[in-house]
Amino acid sequence: MTYSKLMKAMLLTVAVLGLISVANACEISGYKYEKVGDETQPVEGWTIYLYKLVNGKFVYLTETTTDANGYYHFSEADKTLTPFPKSTYGTYRVYEEARTGWTQLYPTTGFYEVQLIRYPREARIVSGLNFINQRDNIDNICYTEETAWVAGSRYVEKGNWATYTPYDGAAKTVDIYAGQNIKVGTATFSAPDTNGNVTITIDLNNGAAFADVEENLKIQGYTDVPAENNPSPGKFTTYKGTFSGSSTTVTILQYAYYGIHLDVKVPCELT
Repeated sequence: MTYSKLMKAMLLTVAVLGLISVANACEISGYKYEKVGDETQPVEGWTIYLYKLVNGKFVYLTETTTDANGYYHFSEADKTLTPFPKSTYGTYRVYEEARTGWTQLYPTTGFYEVQLIRYPREARIVSGLNFINQRDNIDNICYTEETAWVAGSRYVEKGNWATYTPYDGAAKTVDIYAGQNIKVGTATFSAPDTNGNVTITIDLNNGAAFADVEENLKIQGYTDVPAENNPSPGKFTTYKGTFSGSSTTVTILQYAYYGIHLDVKVPCELT
């Protein structure tokens, strides 16, 4: 999503105190994003803090961390939000952690203040409390280039850790790993269209991006389980493309298995 579109959506959302649900359980939720150029990408592992107004003062209640999609929530449904001192209704403030080298762009106040009330039931749910930050001196960020694969089964049991991904025709989202164990994003497979094509959406996060090299995305489709040999991405024939930034979408023929290789650059702090 572009930064400008996200900001417009967020302003509208906050104006109505978030998206409304008819669920009975109280809940507060949102997303954490990093602004990268004109785009935003989700940030995983960012700490979000929850405070509540008690006797005229905001007191710390609990905290959580964002998931791979940048999502966080505090909810009665899973007991991440519990009555304090006697009820979950009341006035809350939601803060994010402050990290050296990052500047908060939104919310401009530095936090959200919202109310959860019993009636109407819709007012028990507040969502869209999104935080957006940008790294300082982005041109000076340390990156390391890594090989990445969409997760799945290994081509060979020992040595090369390259993986191929099974596809049974159902839409799904699979993690992407760089350097074998650094999670840098996701690949989302659509269900096949009427022409037998599958759309694959690559979303890199946590500051990772396509490396500045030619053909940094290579895909090989297989009708059967690939042979137990080290793959050679340079010889992949199903798809090859060159991209910049942190996301892209390609549409290719449906196969039972896919080997998806990426050349990425990863912030040194993740390696």
